[in-house]
Amino acid sequence: MDKHEASLIIGQNAVVSPYYSDQSFVGRLHEEKIWDHSLFRQLSEAINIHAGKEVGQEIREMAFDIYSYVVGTSLLGHTDPNDCFRISNVGNDQLYELRSDVELVFHRLLGSRKH
Repeated sequence: MDKHEASLIIGQNAVVSPYYSDQSFVGRLHEEKIWDHSLFRQLSEAINIHAGKEVGQEIREMAFDIYSYVVGTSLLGHTDPNDCFRISNVGNDQLYELRSDVELVFHRLLGSRKH
């Protein structure tokens, strides 16, 4: 995967992007309530291609929006008994591992600023 393809995959997962797709990791998570492990690996690879490099504000903003949705809406909603959102193929025993995976991937791109 090259940098251009990685950017497109990030765009397909960002709701604010004109490239957003219901068939992306985030699209399937939102629409079908399925954690697609293959699409998450693809998104992770795309994020890793940009990590450690100078990236544009647009990529950082899309990555932050994706991270916020996955952790702040989907994973937290899944654990909230008052929320109807449930990821159908994920048990509560898997949530902490998935959250750790998400945080590790996105921290590489968003984690710290170089001064």
